[in-house]
Amino acid sequence: MFQYILLITSFFYNFMILCIFFSKQRVKNFETQLYSVLLISNVVGIILETLCVVLGNFDLNVIYSAFAVKVYMLYILVWMYSFTIYMIYISVINSNRVSKMTNKTKKTISYSVAFIFLLIVFLIFVLPIYLYSKDGISYSYGPSNDLLSGLHMVFVIIGLLFVLFNRKRIELKKKIPMFILIAFTGLIVIVKTINPGVQIIGMTFVFVTLLMYFTIENPDVKMLSELELAKNNAEKANQAKTE
Repeated sequence: MFQYILLITSFFYNFMILCIFFSKQRVKNFETQLYSVLLISNVVGIILETLCVVLGNFDLNVIYSAFAVKVYMLYILVWMYSFTIYMIYISVINSNRVSKMTNKTKKTISYSVAFIFLLIVFLIFVLPIYLYSKDGISYSYGPSNDLLSGLHMVFVIIGLLFVLFNRKRIELKKKIPMFILIAFTGLIVIVKTINPGVQIIGMTFVFVTLLMYFTIENPDVKMLSELELAKNNAEKANQAKTE
């Protein structure tokens, strides 16, 4: 019952932030696009996590349960992949190396990132997965799970390294979600060691996404600043003409 309460609470908070974020006029850039992916994936992920818990508790068809777990694992991959790209983006956005990149180089990087993602998705669905359900405890294990767990750690390390190496270019508030994710990753490992049947990954992702909302630059303030700048430029141009 406690796990269902966590899932319902997580869904409520994520849905609330999602409604606020999409109802307000916002700046459309790569940062907000990635954040949109995180928000939407959380909605799908919490539903999938609830489905996995229900299927595990009621010991329903193994094929359905295995498929539901695989799709849920895809959600974890999408969230971690998007979050890592987000951390890399805010780390190098103001870097001279990025500004000097040609469009061809940027396309090559984009295609490489997409290829790696599709390869991981393929491996997750191809590698076997096993389900355990006994005495009210249910969880999955196997090569597919091991791959995703290993990738989770790799993504966390990559994100952390980019943040540390570019710490002077990143605002303190934007670093917080990364450190919170690291703390929760440690908590997940401890909880899973004690009771593998407890699912708190979705709750963790929702909490980190919630924190990220307050680290993204206020779209309204940014738009006002841009309008003010455009107004000042127009006034200077008019003054130049009159002179």
